[in-house]
Amino acid sequence: MPLKLLKCDETIPEREKHVYIKEKGEDTTQFLPLSNIETIPGSLSERGCSYCGAKLVIGGVLKDTIQMIHGPIGCAYDTWHTKRYPSDNGHFQLKYVWSSDMKESHIVFGGEKQLKKSILEAFAEFPDIKRMIVYTTCATALIGDDIRAVVKSAQKELGDVDIFCVECPGFAGVSQSKGHHVLNIAWINEKVGTFEPEITSPYTINVIGDYNIQGDTFVLEKYMEKMGVQIIAHFTGNGTYDALRGMHRAQLNVTNCARSAGYIANELKKRYGIPRMDVDTWGFDYCQEALRKIGAFFGIEERAEAVIAEEVAKYQDRMNWYKERLKGKKVCIWTGGPRLWHWTKALEDDLGMQVVSMSSKFGHQEDFEKVIARGQEGTIYIDDGNELEFFEVLEMIRPDVVLTGPRVGALVKKLHLPYINGHGYHNGPYMGFEGAVNMARDLYNAIYSPLMNLAGIDIRDDETKKFLFSEDVKAEERPVVETTSNISTTDQVVVETPAHQSLCVDRNILVANSSFLSTHEVKGWNLGLRTLVSEENRRFMDSEVQSAKSVDMTLDDVGAGDETLILETQTSPTKLQLSQWQLVSRKVWVILKQLPQYIAKFSSQNQPLILGIVLMIAVLITVKLVIALLNAINEIPLLPFVFELIGISYVGWFISRYLLKASARQELVSKIHSLQKEIV
Repeated sequence: MPLKLLKCDETIPEREKHVYIKEKGEDTTQFLPLSNIETIPGSLSERGCSYCGAKLVIGGVLKDTIQMIHGPIGCAYDTWHTKRYPSDNGHFQLKYVWSSDMKESHIVFGGEKQLKKSILEAFAEFPDIKRMIVYTTCATALIGDDIRAVVKSAQKELGDVDIFCVECPGFAGVSQSKGHHVLNIAWINEKVGTFEPEITSPYTINVIGDYNIQGDTFVLEKYMEKMGVQIIAHFTGNGTYDALRGMHRAQLNVTNCARSAGYIANELKKRYGIPRMDVDTWGFDYCQEALRKIGAFFGIEERAEAVIAEEVAKYQDRMNWYKERLKGKKVCIWTGGPRLWHWTKALEDDLGMQVVSMSSKFGHQEDFEKVIARGQEGTIYIDDGNELEFFEVLEMIRPDVVLTGPRVGALVKKLHLPYINGHGYHNGPYMGFEGAVNMARDLYNAIYSPLMNLAGIDIRDDETKKFLFSEDVKAEERPVVETTSNISTTDQVVVETPAHQSLCVDRNILVANSSFLSTHEVKGWNLGLRTLVSEENRRFMDSEVQSAKSVDMTLDDVGAGDETLILETQTSPTKLQLSQWQLVSRKVWVILKQLPQYIAKFSSQNQPLILGIVLMIAVLITVKLVIALLNAINEIPLLPFVFELIGISYVGWFISRYLLKASARQELVSKIHSLQKEIV
């Protein structure tokens, strides 16, 4: 039976219908996990609420809009600054949060006056902002506050503002997906078609379901600009309120996240006849396919191919490098919904990884149909997974890395497994060609970093303490580094720890952190760095170790018991002063010895700053020399008069050539615009 009841769910047998393990030759449509239904009582859900889906995921991304949350301050705080949605408007939407700050008295007597007061205060504090979205929350929906009446009154009083209402309290649906639906349909009904955008290209699209996580939108904008395609509206990454009102003027809706914004594309097609095109832009091969589909729709295939060729030439070698090292690594994808099926084939085809488990917080049946169709046999699929289920699944499959959000990521880290933030990214963007490389880099760094394995060493263990701290253990008895046989010796080494655990460590990481590891060698943990560094570096490290030992010994001598210190002070103050003088001199000697290294490190880390300072000095010297030269030339007889005559002649020619006739003036304006475009 492919639907599986996990051991931790024996007391909640209904959970069996939410867990599926793909087997060979099955009709997967008969075994789709139940999804988008109410959470089973007794099961701790990881889902977000409907209000969160509307505000945090969609509306709160707009870069020029006040987001007024009508409810307790906690609802505003919990959905503020938790997602990495930048913008080119000074990250306005990340800096501020607005709330009507409902208290108990407002709940008892009603909060409509408090809401209007908050709306007026918000617009007064931000006079340049003329757009606002007002959200209901559980508390204000339960007491029946009429936010539309308040908004209508505020708009009449202010005159030049536009306010959109989202009536989606947290309890309205089974997950945040309900919030997506409510906001999208209300926006279509009330706002689309009320603004006329400026059309600058014969090819126009809306990008739907892209929220500019760590700059995803900027990547797509770059590709579209190169292809000559105008983006009317971004829904809603780096988007503006008015641009979303003009979505009806696009020729094509390009849908990236079908779960959060597919409703918008469907309604635009129904009401305005705009075709919908679903694309995947997470993934190296997927992005090529997406650009080709857009190019084919507009008949500009050659432009799409030119962009693809340029990006592939730039990033293909890096992808190949990561694929060679990530091939066969096992990964879990535990995210919200659609990224399960966006990332599954991308990780397997682009990087050769093996996706062994997937969990969705708010996915629908069609999401599971897509992801199970793309997944491999033996993969575990979970709807609305909880903490105990995650523990059991991790024990079953033992992945190399987990793609999930920060909440589950905290659990995963406690098990000393690496995780990548699949919601806000580690070091994005993750979209497009460069995004695929960024994601591969983060996966590689997470898997091959020794930190998780080092964190798993319990130094309270007697044997470990003996190896780490005992002075009786001989050097030859301590563990050393040995190169692996199954991984290229130029890339990886294996560290055998005192707790007899093998750590796979990147050779470059060890060399780069040689000073840190030398400190551990003082404590008796010989990592065998002599197999990794040159003889010159080895001598330097040995001298550093000896210096550290001598400083430690001096500190121990000075830090003896109080009675000894008092006795030595009374009997031999000169001896104590000498010891302190030796300590200071040794510290100064160590600092001076390391000064070249500090200077080199500072110069490498601050190279742009140093170059900028040098450039400024050079410019100042050049300006000074030019001024001196001009002053010298000015002293030559008749030469200033000749220069003035030349200038007057040129001005006369310029006026006759470009300013007297209308056609000449038009030619001058076109040349200025052309020069301005080249400079920009």
